[in-house]
Amino acid sequence: MNVNVEEVICSDYSKSVIRRHDSGIQILSIGMNPRGLENYKGLEIKNANEKLNNPLETTRRTELYKLEEKIEEKNHQIKTLTKINLFVKRTPTTNILVKHIKASMTAPKVNGLIGSKTLSQLKSAMKEADYVLLDWGAGVPWNYGKLKEYKNDLKDLLNKYEDKLYWFGYNNDGSPIHPASRKKKTLSKINKSNLEKIFN
Repeated sequence: MNVNVEEVICSDYSKSVIRRHDSGIQILSIGMNPRGLENYKGLEIKNANEKLNNPLETTRRTELYKLEEKIEEKNHQIKTLTKINLFVKRTPTTNILVKHIKASMTAPKVNGLIGSKTLSQLKSAMKEADYVLLDWGAGVPWNYGKLKEYKNDLKDLLNKYEDKLYWFGYNNDGSPIHPASRKKKTLSKINKSNLEKIFN
């Protein structure tokens, strides 16, 4: 697969851009958080498998394959697949991220996990995107403490671009299925009732 990957992971936001063609459909994928070790011999790593020849890990490969299959059915091609994570905090698993969230009782600490520019990056990217894929998976304690404000901001933003929203299906708690999940994944549009259940 011929891809060009640009990646920015900092304290302000977490974003990667996969460039496939010079023209075509622009897609935004909203994930959970950067995965992998926070530190490796004192150096931050960009990718959990960055030493491999293929620059894409399972999550982004699955996204790209599934999306291209759908887009090509309509005789289109993907120009870019942009991924922005809901949280900038790098953790090996979602469970560890949740522990950090529950340990962050003050707004500054929660905002440090989210990133000061994450919401503005999402707003800009959603405006430009032709399709928005929600695939961050289960486990976010949306109603926990200071995370509620972020939840409300995200709900308002997603409702604004409801006609662009897609996912691979949903988990028992109503959250979007993660691309690496073993559950059956079918790319489909998100309807209004499902959108309401995502942040329960």
